Amino acid sequence: MSDNKNEVQERTINIDGKDYKESELPNTVINNIAILSDINNKKMLTSIDLDKLNILSATYSKRISDEMNKPTESSKEEDKTFENESKN
Repeated sequence: MSDNKNEVQERTINIDGKDYKESELPNTVINNIAILSDINNKKMLTSIDLDKLNILSATYSKRISDEMNKPTESSKEEDKTFENESKN
């Protein structure tokens, strides 16, 4: 009876539709697979970062627009003057 807990499953890697045991592959291929995996992870993280930056950019653009559309003290005084003149 074998103890499956102590057995380590060898990874199988599919390249161009064909399965290979990791032990059958040259080190250069294994290294290139690791690099490709790292690149794909970085692409995904970069995409997430880009989404965050787009959201932040829209948020700060809205803040600028909102701030610029606030009535200024001088425009508030002009409104009051206009109201007072209208009453007379």
